[in-house]
Amino acid sequence: MSIRDLFPSRLTVAAVLGCVVFIPLAVTASYQWGVTHRDMVREEQRANGLWLDIDAPNVGYKDRLTMCGANLAGAQSALARQNQAVDDLKAASDAAAVRAQAAVDAAQARARAAQQQAQTLLLETPRPGETRCEAADRLILEQVR
Repeated sequence: MSIRDLFPSRLTVAAVLGCVVFIPLAVTASYQWGVTHRDMVREEQRANGLWLDIDAPNVGYKDRLTMCGANLAGAQSALARQNQAVDDLKAASDAAAVRAQAAVDAAQARARAAQQQAQTLLLETPRPGETRCEAADRLILEQVR
């Protein structure tokens, strides 16, 4: 028995070394592929769910966006009508304020004229030969005519 008989052949050593190196590599690679495949399947399912959320009839995001656009158009139209009504009310209010100021000015002018007329009447003295009562009666009759 020689020393060579104690060691296995080169082919056996190469096969054992190949198995020691390549089997763990194969296991690791297949595990990583499995994890990656599982993650990919989960993400595809998630993406499919999101597409369903987007495209679902009446409750999907596309339909909701369409409804929001219609609601926005309605709100903008209502706002435009309201703004027009406010502008119309402001114009009417401004016109009423101008008319009211004109009426106040006219009333003040009439009041000033009446005050001047009253002052004129108060300053008048009875005519010669007229009593105070006759003068007052004459002034009243002149004003009434």
